[in-house]
Amino acid sequence: MVGEQQSPALYQGFYINLRESVERDRSMQTHLQALGLTSRYERFEAIRGQDLPAGQVSPLNAGSIGCGLSHQRLLDSRRDADVHLHVLEDDAEILPELPTWFPALAEHHSWDLIYSDVYFSMLSPQAFQQFSRLIKAYHQRGSVSLVNLRGVPFVGATSYFVNRQSIGRVADLLGTDWISRCKHDEHINNLVQTGQLQAFVTVPFLSTRSALFSRSTIDLEYTSLMRAMDLQRAGFFANADLQTLATEASQLKIGTSSNPLLTLYVETTRFILEHIDQGIHQKPGSVGPKK
Repeated sequence: MVGEQQSPALYQGFYINLRESVERDRSMQTHLQALGLTSRYERFEAIRGQDLPAGQVSPLNAGSIGCGLSHQRLLDSRRDADVHLHVLEDDAEILPELPTWFPALAEHHSWDLIYSDVYFSMLSPQAFQQFSRLIKAYHQRGSVSLVNLRGVPFVGATSYFVNRQSIGRVADLLGTDWISRCKHDEHINNLVQTGQLQAFVTVPFLSTRSALFSRSTIDLEYTSLMRAMDLQRAGFFANADLQTLATEASQLKIGTSSNPLLTLYVETTRFILEHIDQGIHQKPGSVGPKK
């Protein structure tokens, strides 16, 4: 166990947790205690999503609605905060160094949101090259970087910071209209891709999902597709065991495709990415932790 973090509080953290998810609450408290961060984070009770706001119809399940409304209510309740906000879901695990890195990251860009991990919808070869370079820089020099998420479609809200000057605006833009169209994190992605919010992600990721909770409280079934997405996301984590993750990923099978265009796309993409990976040598821009 490390000692309680004594650095000035640039942010206040909250983890969103359903009342009945006692095991997750206990696990999060243990995790934060081990990091010496119990005084910086509070539990925020999640909303059950069975009851829709008046007049709204939604294609989403109750868990997805409740999750998004919980994030919106938390942001709405902290409009007058004088420090940045760190929002966690109760299956998150953060790297011990995250509080040390945050001051430098917070000063590096004009930002509304900084994610410490996300799911990528599909990385382009160019984005893969950029991320690979930055992860290589981290392992060589310990440098953590920020990547602008505009142009890099993403989902997920496991761990993100909200600029204290942007909390009210993010809450207003999130609103509740998303309920009739898409999940709240997909709505945030749309706001980022259209330039209404400035969002960045740390590279490498400084948080990940706890291995104790593979099953989400939102989705009723943990499918092989979800596992594939989790494996891909876990690979960008600072402490990722890439060999183990790659071995498990190689065992994911869906059968032989009868679509020759899909086979062509997959194999040529594999070749392009491997070609790019062999040529990674340029020096990336990065920021360092504040001394």
